[in-house]
Order: sequence, then C-alpha cells, then structure tokens
Amino acid sequence: MSKLTDLLEKFNRKERFWLLRDLIGSPFLQISPEFRSKVAEEIGRPIPEKVWWAFDYHIDWLVAALRTFPAQPELNRWHDNAVSEIKGNQEDFDLVIAFDEEIILIEAKTGYFSNSQLKSKLSRLNGIVNIDGRTNSGVTVSFILSAPLRELKTLNVEGYFPPWALKIGKPFRIELPIHTDPLMISRCDNVLTKRDIPKKYAKGKYWAVYRA
Repeated sequence: MSKLTDLLEKFNRKERFWLLRDLIGSPFLQISPEFRSKVAEEIGRPIPEKVWWAFDYHIDWLVAALRTFPAQPELNRWHDNAVSEIKGNQEDFDLVIAFDEEIILIEAKTGYFSNSQLKSKLSRLNGIVNIDGRTNSGVTVSFILSAPLRELKTLNVEGYFPPWALKIGKPFRIELPIHTDPLMISRCDNVLTKRDIPKKYAKGKYWAVYRA
C-alpha cells in the first residue's frame, strides 16, 4: 500500500465493507480488468492492477485524509474547523479507488442524479482540490459519474461542477450496466399526471411503484 491508501483505509469504518471482505475473502479486493479499462479510458491515465478501493466512503473521512496526507494523523489533537470542512454527517461517495498518490471518486445512480446532492458533495472539496485536480500535497483527484447511458445523456451540470471534474465541459462518465428493469417506490397523491401515473408527492398519503 502507498502512504495515501494506508491513510484512507485507516479512516474506513464502513461496517458493510469489512463484513463483505470477511464474507468473500481475498477476491473481494480485486476490481475487474474491464472496469479498470473503462475508468482508465475515461480519465486518460492507466490504472494499475492492484488498487485500494472502498464504497460508501464518508466525505468527512476523505477530507481528513487529504488534509493529513502525507503525514499520519495525530491522535487527540485539535484541528481548526471554522469553515466546517468536517460536517459530522453521513454524506459519502459511492466508490473510492486509490493508488500511489491518486484518488478516483465515483458517484453512481440507477435513475436520475440530484443536482443539489452532487453540488453538495463536490463543494465539500472546495479549498482542498485545486483547479488542476491536484491537492497542495500532490494528490490527483478525479470525479466520475456512473449511470445507465440514458441518464448520462440528459444530465445538466452547468454552473456548479468545478473545472477539475469536467472533461471538455462535461462530467467524466462511465456507463453503469443494469441487468434488470429497475423499479422505484415513491409517496404520492391519489391524483394522476398528464401521463396517467400517480403524482409523486413527498408528503402524500399514498405510495406507488414506478419505473426508475
């Protein structure tokens, strides 16, 4: 492991990760050549066979790791949080891949991306990742969206994606294959839209199943 991946792993307290690692064993740590290939093609850089990765990685952990690197964290020591970089919440990135001094963040959706959610997550890295996609300590950071092709084609991120998260003005993106016809559940009203489907309403007294 590199100094960076060792630091990222120390902050990883996601129980499901460690449970699945125990369940599956050593094959769990490998990512497929096909996945490596499509990510490498999108960012324009090779990805080694052996990488560190984690899922649902809290942004608080990532911020702490990037602020600490290349040193090791000092235990029981105060750190200034006047700009609220550490939020104390569950906000996370779906997948983090790291090797050497590079981090690839991947956010996935089977349906529509939320602009407010993406804006919130990317804003957490303001002041840490510079315009060229590197931190002051030399870590290269990339951000990729992964979704079914139809969702990637309709996504509009104009105005809030930082330059380092864009490729010729558009987000870095890879297709997410879905091997089923996904469904979603939503609360709704007992009225129909123009498309003859129940109208979604967050405070509705009914619920319905929709195509995702």
